[in-house]
Amino acid sequence: MTDTTESQAADQSRRSIDREAQKRSHAEVRALLDELIEAFPASFKPHGAKGQPPLAIGVEADILLHRPHIDPAPLSLALQVYTAGPEYTAA
Repeated sequence: MTDTTESQAADQSRRSIDREAQKRSHAEVRALLDELIEAFPASFKPHGAKGQPPLAIGVEADILLHRPHIDPAPLSLALQVYTAGPEYTAA
């Protein structure tokens, strides 16, 4: 194999790994949002629900206090996804 071919194969492998990581990340965020909706129904509404209330400042710390098993990095991403949704921004 030439250096170019090896480089292309390595790039393709990295892209494949990145796609798999994104799929896992998306599934993890979705599961975490489902958990938040179930655990805190007054604060989190399902996708498509009308009247999503604004989240309190510091909600991330409150969630981690009451749900210590949650990893902060995916929680931060889940909150970003939730607050970027059209239902949330329209409220």
